[in-house]
Amino acid sequence: MSRRLIYTCAPSIIWVRDADQMLLVDQETKQSWSLRGVSAVIWDLLAVGYSHQRIVPLLSLIISLPIEEVEQSFTKVLEKWLDEGIVQASREAKDGELDHQCGM
Repeated sequence: MSRRLIYTCAPSIIWVRDADQMLLVDQETKQSWSLRGVSAVIWDLLAVGYSHQRIVPLLSLIISLPIEEVEQSFTKVLEKWLDEGIVQASREAKDGELDHQCGM
């Protein structure tokens, strides 16, 4: 049985959808981000609690790329967001559990 980390929004991040972008602000560091395109879609899907197993095929359909490519891109986005402090990784989830989520 494989296990995945659960990703949640960093507690200090507040965000809002604005027209064609997601605006994120870290209340502690005052750093901000503007997510557009696929990154904004990923954020939306994480925010509503979609699992990794559901996000990858959806993105594959949305952007018309093979699942393998989407998987790699999705992983890179999550790693970048971890490095930037936008999301944080917590306990591992078993297959079938929600494995990526961001609170609103």
